[in-house]
Amino acid sequence: MAEEAGCIDLYNYVYAPNSASVHNTWPHIGFFNLQVCPNSLHRYHKIPVDRVISPDIDFVYRAARYVEKSFKLFEEKIGIGLEGKSAFQIFCDAMDELAPESDAADHDKK
Repeated sequence: MAEEAGCIDLYNYVYAPNSASVHNTWPHIGFFNLQVCPNSLHRYHKIPVDRVISPDIDFVYRAARYVEKSFKLFEEKIGIGLEGKSAFQIFCDAMDELAPESDAADHDKK
């Protein structure tokens, strides 16, 4: 279906790698939410751990970028064109204003 829709790159590089975390499968839980018990008498079973993860603006940027791709595909398929900046472009502009110069130059390379 992804090939027919013309979004195989989105499927291969976004959906497939992140599907396990979105659907909360055991390999993902085992890697991120379990740790080996330090007691060797327990035969190194796994115990739950709730890791503190720092917020990362890159996750917001990627989500916004993929929503933008979806909106563009939708607009293309129903045959409308919107004038002005997209919400994604407004978001990027705001992030560029907040970022130091070196980070803004890196963003333009993407």
